[in-house]
Amino acid sequence: MSSRATVTENLYARFLPEARQEIAAAFPPEITCWRWREHEIRILRARRPESAARVLVVHGAGAHGEALWPLATLAAGPISRIKIPMHWLANLSKMSRDPELSRLCASDPQGGATRVPIGFLTSFLQFRHARPEYSRTPVALLHPAEDAWTPPSLSTRFLERIGAPTELIMLRECGHFPVEEPGLGELIAAVSKAASRT
Repeated sequence: MSSRATVTENLYARFLPEARQEIAAAFPPEITCWRWREHEIRILRARRPESAARVLVVHGAGAHGEALWPLATLAAGPISRIKIPMHWLANLSKMSRDPELSRLCASDPQGGATRVPIGFLTSFLQFRHARPEYSRTPVALLHPAEDAWTPPSLSTRFLERIGAPTELIMLRECGHFPVEEPGLGELIAAVSKAASRT
């Protein structure tokens, strides 16, 4: 069963450069929630029917599979339903170059302050992904240059294996949560460029 709501205020928007805050506020997301087993899945959308392209942004939690592997061995039994705090798995102070934004991320009940079932985390390790060597879809990797959460080398190592045309864009001066200029402008320009090719 799904439900819908509209966000009227986004606590994270104030960390954008002032010139970008008004633009972000003009498109409040519609949130669709549904239950998957005992989990609430949330999708945020900003519908613009007049747009020539659709943009899908996905943020995964499986980049450090080696670190989560010991948990995978526990997922088979009832222990998979035990919820553990996100701060056990991640150094949330590295979320942003702005300590206040990092604290907001860590205290957000839908983000860093949540507790996640071990079985949900280990599902990332059990999912059979297509090998990147067989991809034919062009890929642009936009990675924050000052990312203290996910080192660029993790992403570029994967990008180098993709069999399709690739492009690497390092977002200058940006931490993991990319709200800093000039990288934020570079992100917007790259997405606009990709959308214009459709």
